[in-house]
Amino acid sequence: MAAILFKFEQDDPVVTGYVSTAVLSTVTSWQTNDDYDFELHSGHLTGYPIYIRGQLYARATSNIPKFDTLNKQASDYDAIGKFANDDRLDTLPLLAKNEILRLVRDNWEAFSELALNFWNDTPVSTKTKEEIEQEAWVKAETSDTGQHYDEISKNQFKRMYGIG
Repeated sequence: MAAILFKFEQDDPVVTGYVSTAVLSTVTSWQTNDDYDFELHSGHLTGYPIYIRGQLYARATSNIPKFDTLNKQASDYDAIGKFANDDRLDTLPLLAKNEILRLVRDNWEAFSELALNFWNDTPVSTKTKEEIEQEAWVKAETSDTGQHYDEISKNQFKRMYGIG
């Protein structure tokens, strides 16, 4: 399975696919900063991790910052230095770091449920994991307004070559 990038936003397919409406109704704040994405990917499922990918390390394949949700609490992540591979978050603007800390602190139940349901392959919607992944990809692609990280987007490529 490829990495699934998502924003902690109310209409994000990953969020709505893996977090129940009851828990969604308790969310106190949503992601507004575009300097980072959250990520889910297979490989290291111990701890039900959620990864954080900033622009500088967009193509990294190891040592991606993460926080585990299994047998953990929001208080375990009350400082950026408590996230695994936190040095990779050093390049994020202070506003982005503060938002990550606030989102994790204020919405731990939602992140925990999202990770649990993702890793157990139990979406809360009627969609399959594959359909949720496809929607997440489409959302990311259609919201792309140009270069994303250090690559050109599929839409930009099509415009450059007059296809599609």
